[in-house]
Amino acid sequence: LIQPPSVSSITLDFNSFNTENNNDVVIVYDGPSINDSVLGTYSGNTIPSSVTSTGGSMLVRFITNGSIVSSGWDASYTSSSSGNTDETY
Repeated sequence: LIQPPSVSSITLDFNSFNTENNNDVVIVYDGPSINDSVLGTYSGNTIPSSVTSTGGSMLVRFITNGSIVSSGWDASYTSSSSGNTDETY
């Protein structure tokens, strides 16, 4: 869960991405729960485009079957709040 205090949006940037296609999946939700809207579902070896939340929280969920091991994925995020400078983590 990415939920920095007092932010209005979060942008997730994937730096690398290599998962077993269709069996290892990253799902990004627009909020703190799997019941929130899905911003993107990613699998395979193509680096996804950046994805931005509409509010101050974003859930990143990784589901794997563990049968074939790939190098995985790496991401960083930037948070924004109204009138303030972006912060990158």
